[in-house]
Amino acid sequence: MLRFNIIIIVKIFCLFAVGLAVAGGVHSKPTSPIKIQISTESQSTTGDAISFAVRTVSAMPSQRVRVQVELPIETTLNSGSLVWEGRLNAGEVHELRFNVTLPKNTFAVITATASIRTSYGGQFAAHAVYRSDAAVRELHKTQSKQSLRKGRRVVEFPVR
Repeated sequence: MLRFNIIIIVKIFCLFAVGLAVAGGVHSKPTSPIKIQISTESQSTTGDAISFAVRTVSAMPSQRVRVQVELPIETTLNSGSLVWEGRLNAGEVHELRFNVTLPKNTFAVITATASIRTSYGGQFAAHAVYRSDAAVRELHKTQSKQSLRKGRRVVEFPVR
C-alpha cells in the first residue's frame, strides 16, 4: 500500500512540474533577434555574372551589426562589397548587393553571416547559404555509369 501511495505522489508531482513548464513557456524554442537571407537577382549559371542581394533585419536596435559574405575559391567579385558594418534599428532592413562570376562546372556555395554584439558583451549570429545547382545540371548531361554496390544503386560521373 505504501508503494502504491508513493507512485501516486510521484505521478502528481510530474504532472504539476509539466504544467508549470508549459505555463512558464519552457516549451518554446529561443530565436535569434537577427535574420539574414541571400538570393540571386538573375538566373544563376556558372561562368556568367550573377547579382546577389543579402538582406539583414534585426528585431532589436543594434549598434554593432556586421554582415560578411564568403565566396568559393576562384570566384571573381565584379562589383559591390562583401562586408558591411553599422547599426540597425528594430525592424530595419539592410541590403548588401554584389555581383560575382562563379567558376564553371563547380558546386558554388556562398555563405552570408550576420552578427550582433550587444552592449553587455553577448553576441547573436545568423547564417544563410546559397548553393548553385548549375554544376548538377551539367553533370546530368555527361555520360554516367550505373552499378550496384552492396545492394545500392550507384551513379558514377567522369571527373575532368
